[in-house]
Amino acid sequence: MLHLEHAWSMILEVIHFVAFALAVVGPILDIILTPRLKASQNPNKRLYNYAGIVGLSVLFTVLGVQWLGSEALQSPFGPLHPALTALSVGIAGLLIWALGRPVLKIVRKPELRAKTHRQLAVIDFMVPQSVAERRAFILVCLSAGICEEILFRNFLIRYFQLAPWGWPLWLAVVVSLILFGLNHLYQGWRGALSTVIMAAMFAVMVAGFGSLIPAMVLHALVDFRMLVLTLPIGHPFRDAQAESPTPA
Repeated sequence: MLHLEHAWSMILEVIHFVAFALAVVGPILDIILTPRLKASQNPNKRLYNYAGIVGLSVLFTVLGVQWLGSEALQSPFGPLHPALTALSVGIAGLLIWALGRPVLKIVRKPELRAKTHRQLAVIDFMVPQSVAERRAFILVCLSAGICEEILFRNFLIRYFQLAPWGWPLWLAVVVSLILFGLNHLYQGWRGALSTVIMAAMFAVMVAGFGSLIPAMVLHALVDFRMLVLTLPIGHPFRDAQAESPTPA
C-alpha cells in the first residue's frame, strides 16, 4: 500500500511539473529567447532551436502520457454528440480547403512562393532556410502535430479538472487555449491570437470525433505548409527576389 501511495505521489509530481512547464516556463522562455534568437548571428541557430523544440515537446509528452495512459489519444470531452461531430466534419473540411488553396495556387504559379515568403518575414528566424533546416523542420511539424495536441487538447484539460483546481470543463478548455497562444508569442500578438483560434477549431474536432488523431494530422499539415510556401536558399525565385530593385 505504501509503495502504491509513493508511486502515485511521484506521478502527481510529474504531472504538476509538466503543467507548470507548459503554463509558466514555456511562455517565459518564449519572451526571453525569441529576441536573442532574432539577433543571433549563429548560422546553426535554427537547427539548435528546432532541436530544443522537438526535444522538450517529446519529453513533456512522454511524461504526460505516463499519466494519461490509454486515454492519451482519446477526447477529454466525454460522450460524442451528432451535432458536434457534424460541426467537426465541417471544420476539418474548411481547414483542408484553407490549407490546400494556397498550395494549389503555387502549383499553378510557382512564382507566388516569393510573395508568401515575404509575408512570413516576421518569423524569418523560425522559417527553415537551408536543406538541413528544412529536413529538421519536418520533425518540428510532426512533434507539433502529435505532442501539442496531446499536451494542450488532452493533458492540460484533464489536469485542470482535477484537484486542487477542480475547474469545470469549459474553463479548463479556455485556459488551455490561452496557454497555447502564450506558447506561440514568438509569432507576435496577432500570430498568437490566430493560433488560439486554430487551437479552438482543433478542440472542437477532438470533441466531435472523440479522438485526437484527426486534429493531429491537420495540425501537422498546417506546419508542413511552411515548407511549401517558403523558398529555400538557392531557389531561383528567391534569388530573383533578392536581386529585384527596392522601390523608392
